[in-house]
Amino acid sequence: MNFDGYVAKFDVEHLAGLDAWRQGLLVPTWVGAYVDLTDAESDDSQASEDPHPFEAVQDLDDAQVPFVAVTSQTCDVVGAGPGARHPFVQVSPVRDLSTWDPAKLQLVRSGEINDWILLTEPPVDGAIWAIDLRASWPFSKTALATTAPVVGFASADDEREIGARLARKYERPAFPDAITTTAARRLDAAVERGMKAMWATDVVQLRLDVMKGTVLEPEEVRLLVVSEGLLDPASRRQFRDAWSDCKRPIQDAGIKWTRAGFRDIERMSAREYRDTFLLRIPKLSSGSLNAR
Repeated sequence: MNFDGYVAKFDVEHLAGLDAWRQGLLVPTWVGAYVDLTDAESDDSQASEDPHPFEAVQDLDDAQVPFVAVTSQTCDVVGAGPGARHPFVQVSPVRDLSTWDPAKLQLVRSGEINDWILLTEPPVDGAIWAIDLRASWPFSKTALATTAPVVGFASADDEREIGARLARKYERPAFPDAITTTAARRLDAAVERGMKAMWATDVVQLRLDVMKGTVLEPEEVRLLVVSEGLLDPASRRQFRDAWSDCKRPIQDAGIKWTRAGFRDIERMSAREYRDTFLLRIPKLSSGSLNAR
């Protein structure tokens, strides 16, 4: 099937085959292509100032890309309902990270490098494989329907991390490094201490409230600690101290720092939740992605 041959309706056989698929499952055989500059040494298009010096490069090394993972949301993967309008799904390559430096690999595990998602149950025992979100291409659903899916994650929570990671990747505001790196790491370390000391166990999220300025150019920010029930005074004091530890780097970035606020998740308004931004705190992540 090509872009001129969209299927208006999947037949019964294809519908049944697509029912086995969902976001996060792996495709053991694949076809992919990407566009790159032509090789000037083997093609004279650049030398002749061709206005379109591009070519499609196909057949990536199977040893480097043993699988691709379905990244489209599940309702677009199936053949009925909204999925009937989608002749393709999006897939991203699965890559071997076993040769990576341990420190960099830990950043992938903790979610600080957002472009990679580790498989928590790779189809090869002992493999350290991850989905590379830097690349994506369409895969025909008629081809998908005739292929048996391969599981790469240990739980449904782990599979759902793909959607959450994609949302963060494409929706996340461009906050300064003082917030997304320095402050987030210090808060993550504080949460780790608090989990051990039992003063952070009721916290579900840390969110950033841009009180002045815009998302792209924040002028004043504060931390919102969202918990199941309101935290006791001692726990609130711990989070105030942790947020105070972030004051200097935030101010050095030209942003006004304001003291932390606290919210009970059951009483937090939908507007405030929508207008604030989730901070990536790996120690608050669900699933087993950080357990490896």
